[in-house]
Amino acid sequence: MHPNPRRVGQGSHTGPSDRRERQAGAWARRLQQMVAFAREDACFDEGSMEG
Repeated sequence: MHPNPRRVGQGSHTGPSDRRERQAGAWARRLQQMVAFAREDACFDEGSMEG
């Protein structure tokens, strides 16, 4: 993974592939957020069930 994906392809427009990569990055971030929320929900459910 690149340390700074935004810097890749800057200055010269590479076309649809660059846009696709940016979309994939946004999707990856969204998925990460969803997974984090799901983990938090699972932990909260477990805690509430025990208590």
